[in-house]
Amino acid sequence: MTTRCLLLVALSALASADEEKPYEVPTSIDGAFFFEPFINTERWVRTEDENYQGELQLQSYGVFRGKAELPDALPADQGLELSSAARKHGISTVFAEPLRTKGVGLVVQFELLLKQPLQCGGAYLKLLSADEAVPPAALNGDTAYTLMFGPDKCGAVHKTHFILRHKSPVDGAIKECHLVGETAAPPLSDKKPHLYTAVITPESEVKILVDGKEVRSASLLDETAFSAPINPPKKVDDPDDSKPADWVDEPQMPDPASVKPDDWDEEAPRLIEDPAAERPDTWEPDEPLQIPDPTAEAPADWDADEDGEWEAPLVPNPKCKPSGCGEWKRPQVANPAYKGKWVQAKIDNPAYVGKWAPRQIDNPAYYYDAAPHDVMPIGGVGIELWTMQDGILFDNILVATDPRVAEAAAERTFSARKAAAARLERGDGWLGAASFYLSLAAEYARENALPVGVAVCAVLASIVLLCCCRAPARAAEAGGGGVEGEEGEEEEGEGEEDDGEEEEERAESEAAACPSPAAGSGPVAVFDADAHDVDALDPEEEAQLRQLMSQPGVAAPPPPQPAKQALPTAEAVLQERTASLSRNGAAREGHLWRQTESEVELALLLPPATRAKDLRPELRPSPEPAAAASVLVHRSGAGAAPLLEVQLAYPVELPDEEDELAWEVTDYEPDSLGGRRALRITLRKRALPGVVVWWTRALATEAEIDPLSIPGRRRAAKAEGMQSVWEQAQAMFKQKVAERAPPAMLDLGEGGEADEGAEERE
Repeated sequence: MTTRCLLLVALSALASADEEKPYEVPTSIDGAFFFEPFINTERWVRTEDENYQGELQLQSYGVFRGKAELPDALPADQGLELSSAARKHGISTVFAEPLRTKGVGLVVQFELLLKQPLQCGGAYLKLLSADEAVPPAALNGDTAYTLMFGPDKCGAVHKTHFILRHKSPVDGAIKECHLVGETAAPPLSDKKPHLYTAVITPESEVKILVDGKEVRSASLLDETAFSAPINPPKKVDDPDDSKPADWVDEPQMPDPASVKPDDWDEEAPRLIEDPAAERPDTWEPDEPLQIPDPTAEAPADWDADEDGEWEAPLVPNPKCKPSGCGEWKRPQVANPAYKGKWVQAKIDNPAYVGKWAPRQIDNPAYYYDAAPHDVMPIGGVGIELWTMQDGILFDNILVATDPRVAEAAAERTFSARKAAAARLERGDGWLGAASFYLSLAAEYARENALPVGVAVCAVLASIVLLCCCRAPARAAEAGGGGVEGEEGEEEEGEGEEDDGEEEEERAESEAAACPSPAAGSGPVAVFDADAHDVDALDPEEEAQLRQLMSQPGVAAPPPPQPAKQALPTAEAVLQERTASLSRNGAAREGHLWRQTESEVELALLLPPATRAKDLRPELRPSPEPAAAASVLVHRSGAGAAPLLEVQLAYPVELPDEEDELAWEVTDYEPDSLGGRRALRITLRKRALPGVVVWWTRALATEAEIDPLSIPGRRRAAKAEGMQSVWEQAQAMFKQKVAERAPPAMLDLGEGGEADEGAEERE
């Protein structure tokens, strides 16, 4: 009771200590060269450039498109909002006198709220240059600036820009110096205000802070930190120097003794139709895949004169279930005559001199700026943006020379808003306080999973160790009980072993009750009792998988090279990559695929030298509810037809956003064999809870495999032994169908639709 009372008192104290106070919008910050809280926009001028038609207005944090849609912790506060989608926005203000940073440095800070996720565009500020001052009414993309700072998103790239324009003291040339590398940025879709701060110290150090925490630091004097270093190199290439005509810089040359064999056929395809394959007897070549539903009836209110002739909806043709319908095509297998493109062998070039490089001369534009923190004088602040969405709100813009001024401003604005938002989320009373602080603890645990996990494990280990150490002492105090205890434990262990054997037999009988069907009947569904990590095959399982994939109808990856080979050949590298990309799947002429219990990785083969930044993969859902999706590959920035489009065989989980699709471009063939690359896309299978689905093919147009027929898989022998039981069950089921309306049954076949009677089978 005492502990409970103390807890209530503590929570009440926390609630009262955090009591809400009226918020007053600060009109100025001590020590700030410039501060804008957007009480009004009297000192701001909108650009008159005809290309900048975006609307800008003062708006509160909680209002979006005229409606109160977001939580507003400080209703009395407001900011400047960009309120037009797919428009250019331009507005700026000019300082009474320029800001010079020599010996003091620079600090720029602002708050930003994205009322909807940033799709394509920026949300940054520009500190305009005073040396090249332009009237605010003429602001546009060519207006000179000294520093550009803030978040930007383009495609999958989301970063915080820091771009400094530096002027050469030698010839007056100006270059843009982009801070390179990853700079952490807050989430784009949390719809919460975030604080951006950039600091240039008098020691020419750059610090980037987000929400008051440092996320990046660099030196302006570091030649590798910026895309164009502040100080140019001392030596440069001589523009008048050229490579001599007789200079040989090819270390290898074609071997004149290497001649393509007469029987080398470069036109032979990689895959051919399986000559041993035969059309199943139950195949129906003249039957359509879908037929009008024989049980459907026209609605009672259907008027043929007004509505036209009624047509029954199409349903899958039941005659196609055993094997298939329509035109039968032989499955493809590896072509034994395939050799690929012949490549002439190379030998060392006896005339090789070495790589030629122009001679170096003194750089006529060389200078060394030892104090690059003294940036070009700053004459104002501009917001010049082109963005695809509205609802971008700027507030509390600050320009100063002392980081402590920015900290004081953040305490009065951003921190006050954060505290008010916490009170709003927490609710009133000690119960709300308890819930709020528990949620903070949970959030801290999520953000610091590793140290929290280590601490929890240490506490648990201490408890276990303490219990183990005290158990022998208690047994000794009991006197003579040790031997009996050991015998009891031994008997208990034997009982547990018996229980384990019974449980395993019960699991095996459950697995045997639903043995694997033959290949060609759609994806295979097995319960978790038979599931294990197929991505971690031991050598024996891997050998069995290769044996399976060498069977007719499956393009088999070549056998692995000896492990002790010090310098693998190009063919060995290709074999290894093929085996890796087709584990538990198959290798085809234009693609490879592999699968685990929950995922499928599709590798689409690409031409040599294809770059990831030139591609934009897309997973497009089918217009039919239960049909499989399509994978499309577009060229970045192009609006033409897709470069590649393939139809998946079975349904997958669609990502919430386009940029969440996991993909990468990697090398597939070594350069000596053609240098093709592979676009590898990872997809999550769609399945019912508690069921593992094994795909029999990745694309709708390819031949099928049977991944569950790998010899040695757990309980696979029992499943094979029960094949007759499976056939009998199928016969009984078909008889039931013939006698009455089709019962519901779990069916993850073509299209992934579930039958209506999963309940009855269970």
